[in-house]
Amino acid sequence: MASFKDWTQTKLKDTFGLVKATTCKDLDEWMAAGEIPAELTEREAYEMERIRARLENNADVWNEEELKMYFIAQLLDLVSFDGENYKLFYERKLTAERNGIKLTGDVDAMIASGNYDDPRQPYFCLHEYKQEKGKKEADPRGQLLSEMMAAQALNDSEDTVYGCYMLGRFWFFATLIGGTFCFSGGYVADTKKDIPRIFNILRRLKSYIEAKVG
Repeated sequence: MASFKDWTQTKLKDTFGLVKATTCKDLDEWMAAGEIPAELTEREAYEMERIRARLENNADVWNEEELKMYFIAQLLDLVSFDGENYKLFYERKLTAERNGIKLTGDVDAMIASGNYDDPRQPYFCLHEYKQEKGKKEADPRGQLLSEMMAAQALNDSEDTVYGCYMLGRFWFFATLIGGTFCFSGGYVADTKKDIPRIFNILRRLKSYIEAKVG
């Protein structure tokens, strides 16, 4: 058994042969949503600016739980991942076996089919990691990818699994297809330029998931 928190990109490569893709068609298509001007309702525009300004003023002092409660959860709620056949789950255990190795741990947030008591097929994993200044022991990319690999195994499919991790105010998106992965560049969530991009990227993710669950 191996906890998500123990994985690094190097260990995933050595253990499972996971490699960075040379082309990232699915990720590029997903990130293209961020280049489209955001069409916001008056409420969405107001709430987005409110939480953006709050992040700008507090990103350096919030701990992990404060960052999650005051910003991440509110932004995800604004997108509203709450469909008839899928839900947004927080701090749920995810366990799956790959090549005889059990991958397990609590996922900060994931979007999966099922109801609030029974997450089933995971489509998106989110990993929130607030790095301590001067400390670089953990590998948030390795942790996120191990969660995405567990989701892939549970789905019994090599279809695209989506993911995202944060370093404070910085957001990075990922795709996993078969044994290859891609990561986006960073989006700065407390800037007026990037927060609507992040919102559009999440909204496109919602459309992908709704297409999968029907």
